[in-house]
Order: sequence, then structure tokens, then C-alpha cells
Amino acid sequence: MKQNNNGTRFVFCNIFAFFLSLFLVGITCLTALFAGFFSQNLLLHGLEKSDYYHGVKAAFYDSADALRMPTGLPESVLEDLVSDDMVVRHVNDYLAACMKGKGESFEFETLILRNRLQERINAYLQEENITPTEQQLAGEQDFIDSVEQEYIQRMKIPLIDYYSKASLLLKKTMLLLIPACLLLSIFSVYFIFRMNKWKHRAMRFVAYGTLGSGVMCFLAPFLAYLSGFYERIQMRPEYFYRFLVQLISDGFLILIASGVLWFLISLGLLFWIRYLKKNA
Repeated sequence: MKQNNNGTRFVFCNIFAFFLSLFLVGITCLTALFAGFFSQNLLLHGLEKSDYYHGVKAAFYDSADALRMPTGLPESVLEDLVSDDMVVRHVNDYLAACMKGKGESFEFETLILRNRLQERINAYLQEENITPTEQQLAGEQDFIDSVEQEYIQRMKIPLIDYYSKASLLLKKTMLLLIPACLLLSIFSVYFIFRMNKWKHRAMRFVAYGTLGSGVMCFLAPFLAYLSGFYERIQMRPEYFYRFLVQLISDGFLILIASGVLWFLISLGLLFWIRYLKKNA
């Protein structure tokens, strides 16, 4: 009879250890997503590491040059029209606004761009002794407006609005799911200790739970990171593709690091179990 009770206790302890691992995985993934994958700092790191700013600046110049050709203006009117600092500031400010849910109302400061372009056009006309007609002046303003709009569109990170909305939704979800998972984890640990007379035996099942969460948090992201399947995503423009790949890669690394952390916690628990067993 006692042997049957021990067998039943062993089965239930393993079940609670499995549930514990699932709840810990839930806490880990939600925290890693919000503090990592949906973190503004991670996005900024991805933009910098993927050379996004240089790519978006080059794309703007290509588009602006295509707008210039029909006007007959020289290429010099576009030279150094925007600086690296200007591009970085506008991209980062737009990102910050989107992450706060204010992307749609964000306004770019393009007065410097407009004034600089207007001054260069005027300098060219003066140098060539050209007196523009009213129609040419209207075309000149249309050109400046088009360049300004092209710049604004290039500074907007593709899909970032959807990304920020997902981040805000995740934040609301975390307020419900993380406390729930934490409470269920505590209940699982409580029942494991209630069913075991000796602390070191109860700690062994808790270690099973943390080890299981480590395996689940580590294994799938690690295999995905090694395979690099996300690098085969077809996405344009090129600079956005590099940014997206970098972002996914960083997200997997965060989950892998979380799995390693649970392995270390499990290792610490095993040493503690050994200590408790010696002093039992």
C-alpha cells in the first residue's frame, strides 16, 4: 500500500513539475518578448547594426534623383541635402513616437531640407542667369514638395505601426498572463512540497521544472538560430530586410540566453539538493 502511495506521489510530482516548466516558459517568453523583442532599445540596436540609416539615406537620394531628372536641375542641388545625424534623429524620433502609439500624429521637421533645397535651386538659377516663369516657379515648388514627401516616407520604418500596436497589446496581455503564470507556478511548487516529506526530494522535482523550462526556452530558438531560415524571407527594400533579419536574430538570442539562465538555476538547485540531502 505504501509502495502504491509512493508511486502515486511520484506521478503527481512529475505532473506538477511539468506544469511548473510550462508556467515558467510562459513567464520567460512573455518577459523576453516585451523586454527584448519588443524593446525600443533592441530596435535601435537592430537599426544600427544592420546599417539601416545608411541604407535609407541612399534610397532617399536615389528617389530624389529620379524626381530631379525631369526638372533639368543639376545633381548638385541634392548633394549633402540631408546629413547622417538628421536621418538618425528622424528615424529614431519616429520609432519612439510609434512605440508610444503616436506614430500617425508624428510630424517630421523638414524645414531645413526645404530651405536648403530652395537655396540651391535659387543659386543654380542665379548662376545660370535664368529668370523662372510662374509655371517654372510652380514646378519648382512641386519638386521641393515631392522631395520632402519622399524623405518623410523613407524615414518611416515599414510595418512599425503594426509592430508598436502588437507591443502595446502584449503589454496589456502581460499584466494578466504573467501574474497568472506566476501564481500557478507558486501553486505547483506548493503542492510538490506538500506531497514530499523531505525538502531535498521536493527540490528535485522543482529542479525538473526549471530544467524543463530551460530546454524549451533554449532548444527551439537555438535550432532556429542555427538554421537561419528567417534569412530566406523575401523582403524589400534591402535595408529593411537587413533590419528585420537582425531583429529576429536578436530575439532568438534573448530566448537562448533565457534558456541558459534556467539551466544555471537548475544547476544551482541541484547543488542545493545535494546540500539538503547531506544534512537531512
